[in-house]
Amino acid sequence: MVVNLDPRATQCGNVNVPLNAWGLDADQSYEVHDLLSDTRYTWRGEWNYVALDPVTCPAHVFRLVDSAGRRRLQPAL
Repeated sequence: MVVNLDPRATQCGNVNVPLNAWGLDADQSYEVHDLLSDTRYTWRGEWNYVALDPVTCPAHVFRLVDSAGRRRLQPAL
């Protein structure tokens, strides 16, 4: 989950996805599904750029899906 708490300005940065902890290959692309907007993004690697506009998109709640279509909700043990 990523949230912009600034009501006046777009905030942006990189989010870290702990792929190794979740058993995913850092060189392989994967999908993140925003549960708020129903938008899907294809990401690659552990660091990905996110911009949040307080008017149009103040937050993302992502569900991670690997390339095989398996949803990852928590780290692998």
